[in-house]
Amino acid sequence: MKTVSAESVVKAVVEAANRGDVDGMVDRFAEDAVLRLEPELPGMRPVYQGRLEIREYVERIVSNGFKVDASGFQITDSGVSWRARVSGGLFGDARVDSGNHAIVQVNQILSITIHYNPEAIRVLQAGLAERV
Repeated sequence: MKTVSAESVVKAVVEAANRGDVDGMVDRFAEDAVLRLEPELPGMRPVYQGRLEIREYVERIVSNGFKVDASGFQITDSGVSWRARVSGGLFGDARVDSGNHAIVQVNQILSITIHYNPEAIRVLQAGLAERV
């Protein structure tokens, strides 16, 4: 298997998200990968461990026209960092920002941390309140 850059692995996940391709996203994670949400999003766990749990998160978030606009990729000693503006899915018509960091090894994401801004929390709380 040809090794690709950490940035390429992350971009492949973003492209799969924009296609609504859950399998394409989850396949880029190691079997024992960890996905962390900071801060914890309303109605979601703060940590998803392993592909099955990450699939649960991805299936929930990548729905109803979910889109990611990723930019500002920076390679660091510990992986790759980037900014994202997301919309659709659980965020509805709102556009919210996040800062992200992933550790990638041998073409797979070992861990990813998504730092949502405070507006994302407000948007999700409002959306969940409307559904109740």
